[in-house]
Amino acid sequence: MGLCPDCSRDVEPWESVCRHCGAEIPPRKVRVGECLREGWQLFVKDAGIYVGYTLILAVLLTIPVVSFLAPILHEVFIAGHYNIALRRLRGSPVSFGDIFSVWQRYFIPLVLTGLVTSVLIILGFVLLVIPGLYLFVGYVFAIPFVIEEGLNFWSAMEASRRLVHRRWFNLFLLQLALGGLSILGAIPGGWGLLITVPLAMTANAVAYTKLVQP
Repeated sequence: MGLCPDCSRDVEPWESVCRHCGAEIPPRKVRVGECLREGWQLFVKDAGIYVGYTLILAVLLTIPVVSFLAPILHEVFIAGHYNIALRRLRGSPVSFGDIFSVWQRYFIPLVLTGLVTSVLIILGFVLLVIPGLYLFVGYVFAIPFVIEEGLNFWSAMEASRRLVHRRWFNLFLLQLALGGLSILGAIPGGWGLLITVPLAMTANAVAYTKLVQP
């Protein structure tokens, strides 16, 4: 929730025009370098938790049944990273247990978010590519909206898409940079992914917070 610069009343972070007074609301900017730098600083603060959790996930994914279910559980898995990052950004205490508490509270909404976003993104790529790319970036904040606002899967997806829409290209560049880092992280035997995987979530958490904070 933000404030209208003219009437100082509450507005949603994705609104371009104040619904109270009709004033234009300038979009908040997302700077790729800033998100990467602050995301790295956020990662360093709890590096042990991030690396330890990512290592646990890597071990779990060697189990055939977990590997088979990974496409369904993907959002649940990375929600643990997001919860640590968002709690740290809010100034709340952080512990390893916070990774799993978010599983208990939002397991079903996270699974549904992962399933529906995946289906829509795949359909978008199959049909015309561009819609799939648009939705891939557009749904990047769906998980934070689930765990921060307690939204159901569809509300979280729509909130993310509307928030991303006005600064889609900058967020696309951020995802491109994070994807490049993940590729580099996979080169030395995959060990770099212990850093680059959680870094993607901390950088996105920074971007999300910049856009929604009052």
